[in-house]
Amino acid sequence: MESFGFQQLSDQSWELSGVYALPVSAEQAWNAALSNDGWRAWFPASVKPAPEQWDVGSSLSYAFEDHQGLDGGFGEVRHFRQPAAAEFTWGPDMIRCEFFEDDDAASAPQTRLRFSATLDEQGRGAREGAGWHVCVASLREAAGGEVSPEEKDWKFLFAHYQELFGPEASTVLPPES
Repeated sequence: MESFGFQQLSDQSWELSGVYALPVSAEQAWNAALSNDGWRAWFPASVKPAPEQWDVGSSLSYAFEDHQGLDGGFGEVRHFRQPAAAEFTWGPDMIRCEFFEDDDAASAPQTRLRFSATLDEQGRGAREGAGWHVCVASLREAAGGEVSPEEKDWKFLFAHYQELFGPEASTVLPPES
């Protein structure tokens, strides 16, 4: 299982990041992540406008359809270049998905996804690492990749990232629900 890395970028900024293989072309990977149907397969909240309608500067509104009363928050599209990269905010966080064709792939198309989430609190590292790991695993699975059961087990991953990132990155716990 490949894990996210976690590094401090500034006094108020930490980044989760990882690179993952998707067994499809960059355009197919983009569609798996950022088409209307693709988004629903991996992202934890619905978004308006739908990704297919995004432009740089678009305001975004997120909703948790399965969790009544939980505010999804707002964001903005910062970068959008199909099929290479999308960057957008979700509350205080910056999410970036970059897609690179793997020129070394033998016969079948393969794309590398570089996923990063920039956080405003170090203490959120383990919680967000577990959550985004589940999301990226769902995206990999939607694109035809193989995913182990542990990669979709949030509790297992939370314990994994607590150990990997340490106590300073484990102070913010998941909401009670």
